[in-house]
Amino acid sequence: MEIDGQVTISLKTFNQLQDRAKQADELKKKMQDLQEEITDIIDQIDESEAEPIFHEIDDRNMTDKQIQKRFDEAIAKFRIILDPEKTKRLIQKYIEKDRSDSHADVKNASRKVLEQITITMKEEEE
Repeated sequence: MEIDGQVTISLKTFNQLQDRAKQADELKKKMQDLQEEITDIIDQIDESEAEPIFHEIDDRNMTDKQIQKRFDEAIAKFRIILDPEKTKRLIQKYIEKDRSDSHADVKNASRKVLEQITITMKEEEE
């Protein structure tokens, strides 16, 4: 609903609204920066195992439901390949050092030491 007209507010309320708007803009910027940093650790998305399914979808006459099912199966075959150095730097930047001594050690590691740390992905549990 849109209302036309004017409203009178105190300067204090106006300043509070300006501060909140500024904080919202800053938060939005931080979220965009974080999204960019997270996206940047992706070196590539390997679609090679999904290609045959995509060709099947293109070549066959399927219902929308069948297409969606096969499309989901294809996407599930994607391999997201992360850049290990960028991943380590991102972890170091955002790790909570107060969680443990090990967390603090990672947070405070030099670039040379950070390069030597191994990143391992946890196996998925079934």
